Amino acid sequence: VKASAVIHHGVLNSFKKCGKVRDIGSRERIKILWVGRLHPYKLPDVFIKAIALLNKLGYKNRILSIMKIGKYNCSQTKKYIHSLIKEYNLTNLILIDRFLPQKNVIDLYKYADLYVHTSIYEAFGLSVVEAMATGLPVIVPKMGGSYEVAGNRALAYKPNDHYELAELIEQIINDTELYIKYSRYSLNRANQFNWKKTVAKYVDIYMRLINY
Repeated sequence: VKASAVIHHGVLNSFKKCGKVRDIGSRERIKILWVGRLHPYKLPDVFIKAIALLNKLGYKNRILSIMKIGKYNCSQTKKYIHSLIKEYNLTNLILIDRFLPQKNVIDLYKYADLYVHTSIYEAFGLSVVEAMATGLPVIVPKMGGSYEVAGNRALAYKPNDHYELAELIEQIINDTELYIKYSRYSLNRANQFNWKKTVAKYVDIYMRLINY
């Protein structure tokens, strides 16, 4: 099958309206956000293990991780993630939020300071664009739809490598200039995802097919 065009999703204006350049210079505690369903292909364990490493490095009182989980989760993965949190003694470092309505999800992005994505099996990665639209610096694996979406406007790590992920988190939360730089990158990249442009591209393809 040959693809004649690649058309990306847009991002809702409600995310862009609250977008701004972020600054963590005065933050006492950095809030790191992960969004997705608890499913093996989302690789939530990579995020947990990276936070565990940071905890060992002395960041216990510096970071707070939030996992916003989807509505439909794999029961085995859910049990595994909870067991990892208990094993690494991260109960006070990782908060797991249940499924939230869209309007509350936006507030969660606004509350967070950094967005981390771990899935490598997605065709797009909408949560990455949503995070970027609010001005959050993002960290993604060097593979999959999220990497394509973020382009060179995000910090990227080797897939499944929680050591490198932890290093990148440590790097950006300790470098205010780097943090602001990637916050600006996020806003600029998110502006390229527009529903009007998406619709126009679909219409163009359909018209070409009709007139073929």
